[in-house]
Amino acid sequence: MRIPPAENLIAFSLAATALVAVPGPNHFYVVSRTVLAGRRSGLTAAVGIEVGTGLHIGLAAVGLSQLLAASPGAMQAVTITGAGYLLYLAFRALRHSSMAQQPRSAAAPSSWFHELLKAAAVNVLNPKVILFFVAFLTPFLDQAGGDIPSQVLSYGVIVLALGLISNLTYALAASTLSALTTCAVSSRTVVGRLQAGAYLILALVAMASTALA
Repeated sequence: MRIPPAENLIAFSLAATALVAVPGPNHFYVVSRTVLAGRRSGLTAAVGIEVGTGLHIGLAAVGLSQLLAASPGAMQAVTITGAGYLLYLAFRALRHSSMAQQPRSAAAPSSWFHELLKAAAVNVLNPKVILFFVAFLTPFLDQAGGDIPSQVLSYGVIVLALGLISNLTYALAASTLSALTTCAVSSRTVVGRLQAGAYLILALVAMASTALA
C-alpha cells in the first residue's frame, strides 16, 4: 500500500477543509433533518451522508468514477435517477411540512437505518460528487508512483473524516438552536418548505444539465 507523501496529504487536507467548511447541500440536508425530526435524525443523517461518501471513495479507488465521468450515457442515467429521487424527497418534505403543524411527538420518527439509507442515497445519487472525486483528487495523485487505489483511499479518508466532523457539527448546532427557539412548530414548517424547494431546484438543475448534455 502506497501512502502519499506527508506534504501532499497536508496540502490536500487544507484544500479539502476549505471546501468542506463552505455550507452546501449536505449541510442543509443535515440541518433540515435535525430541525424537522430531532437531534437523532440529524446525527444519523450526518453519518449517512458520509456512508455515501465512502461508496464514492470506493468507486473512485477502483476507477469506476473516472469511467462514469467519461461516459455521457452513464452520467445521464445517474443524473436522471438522482433527479427523480430528489423530486420524491421534495414531495415528502412538503407533506411533512404540513404535518409539522402538529407537535413533534405526534409524528412517527423514522428508524435510524431508514434515515441512514436516505441520507446515503442523497449523496450517492449526486453526480457532482462523482465529478468532485475525479476533478479534485486527480491533481494530487502521483501517476508515476503507482498504486493509485491506495492513494485515492488515503485522500478519501481525509475527505470522509472532514465531512463527518463538519456534518456532525451542523447537526449539533441545529439541534441546540432548534431547542432554544420559541416557535419550534413554525420553524419546522418553514424549514420543511425550504427543503422541498431546494430539492426541487436541484432536481430541475440536474434534468436541465442532462437535456443540454
